[in-house]
Amino acid sequence: MPWYTYQRNLPVVQAPGTIQSQRPYQPWADISTLDTNGDSITHQFQAEITRRFQNGLFLTANYTWNKTLDDVPIASSPQNPYKVSADRGNGEAIRPQVFYLSSTYDLPFGPGKHFVSKGGVAGKIIGGWGLAGILQLRAGTPFSVNFSPTLAGWYANRADTVSSKVYPSQQSISQWFNPAAFATPTPFTFGNSARNMLFGPGQKLLDMSILKTTKIGERIATEFRAEFFNMPNHPSFSNPASNISVPATVGRITSTSVDPRAIQFGLKLLF
Repeated sequence: MPWYTYQRNLPVVQAPGTIQSQRPYQPWADISTLDTNGDSITHQFQAEITRRFQNGLFLTANYTWNKTLDDVPIASSPQNPYKVSADRGNGEAIRPQVFYLSSTYDLPFGPGKHFVSKGGVAGKIIGGWGLAGILQLRAGTPFSVNFSPTLAGWYANRADTVSSKVYPSQQSISQWFNPAAFATPTPFTFGNSARNMLFGPGQKLLDMSILKTTKIGERIATEFRAEFFNMPNHPSFSNPASNISVPATVGRITSTSVDPRAIQFGLKLLF
């Protein structure tokens, strides 16, 4: 697995003084390289069920359970490039559980259907309607608890864990995790909290469509669509602020990860 920004010129030992004066390769500053010695392991379970019913109903459901551990931050170097094993934790953006349910249903009205099977103009108006939907239930993504070092020569950034009660008894967007369970490490040491040790809020999404197909002769048809994205307008929240050096915001969620409800209409001519 690749580290895209592996830092090779940080001080081997954190100590008082400027970082630049302690770099092993002088007179250069950061030396960022692509390194492909990272390690990743995944355990996964997948299940899918598909069923088509005679009454025009079609269902597909799938579920995935996933556990991925690696020592490869996507957007940064390992916290300590001289001990990458300390970065072993949950993989970036991994969702431990994901469930999808998709369905289409041809409504039983109009010519050839069970109800109101008359033809003519009335049949074209009543028939050809369908519904479609996709339900997505996804667990949250992992994040680390950080701090901002205030002393020159100290480049660690993950906090110490001082309590096992990392989540409050009642989670909310105003306190998603317990900041009191973490502390700033001893100066010039690395924090003992694991990378990506906590998980943020999950997502619940329901998209729906209403479709109407109308035949005009044997070779031409029109298709009308009304599509509702995030139809219930359910908020799916982003991960919380996780820097314990900013007590005013730590543990709080102030943004969402999914757009609010959107509705669009479309009309096609098929020939």
